[in-house]
Amino acid sequence: MPPTLVRQTPSHWFYAVRATHSEQEATAMPLPVTPYYERRLRDLRTLSPAAAALAERIALDLQPQMLATSTEMLEAQLLDHLQEVAEQQTRCVTRFWDWLNAVVDAGALPPPQAAAFACEAATLGGPSGVVPE
Repeated sequence: MPPTLVRQTPSHWFYAVRATHSEQEATAMPLPVTPYYERRLRDLRTLSPAAAALAERIALDLQPQMLATSTEMLEAQLLDHLQEVAEQQTRCVTRFWDWLNAVVDAGALPPPQAAAFACEAATLGGPSGVVPE
């Protein structure tokens, strides 16, 4: 069964994921939708609609409650990285991958999803986006 996006309050969204067979029901609380997030996302969408769409998907899949950082800091980090990807800055995807790995290590994003997001960012980040240190 596909995930269902449910509106909880005017400023918060959550993913309700129904488990199949013997699995238990799971709920992930993504990043809250704040005015700052909406403004930054709108600016990113102007620069690169694909990078903005990627940011939205990542924000829905993140579990910020698993991280020691504030949701405001998490929003800023996510949008800063995807801004760099949209601008095709040198090593932007490498830095984004490092950030995704830290998020995975904290348990806030499953490794397969992080890998898929990194691959998509690599296609958006241009040839100099993935450069080893």
